[in-house]
Amino acid sequence: MERYYTNIIDLDLGWHYKNTTKAQTHLRLVNFLIDYLCIYCLATAVGIILGYISSVEYLFFNANQFNPFLDYVIFTSTLLGYYSTEYFFNGKSLGKFLTRTRVIHNTELEISFKVYLLRSLWRLIPLEIFSFLPFSKECWHDHFSDTQVVYD
Repeated sequence: MERYYTNIIDLDLGWHYKNTTKAQTHLRLVNFLIDYLCIYCLATAVGIILGYISSVEYLFFNANQFNPFLDYVIFTSTLLGYYSTEYFFNGKSLGKFLTRTRVIHNTELEISFKVYLLRSLWRLIPLEIFSFLPFSKECWHDHFSDTQVVYD
């Protein structure tokens, strides 16, 4: 009798992994490149809008008015805003929409906004791009937030 209940619990906890296949590393790198291209475009647009509002001609990496702190603040806030939209689009960013992948949590059925925010903060590690290399088992932002990217 005890074995019967154990099997039911095992089946109940693992039902959302039944039809999931982990996305390959090269596809994850494509997601990364698409998303960062979008983030750079959005951050540049935010910089232009802020420059227009403040009446200062400010563009990223403008030699006359280079301000690395402001660049970092704009880029970081744009990155956090961009990746937090995954919460509203059921684990998908623009790169994940195009490659037909999604983020799932390893233990929970739904991912909370806190996990998406922590996942985005882990992306700010300067050397995090190296976690996409083939010898790495999983990306750091997935490992530390206990998530994975799977095919949709």
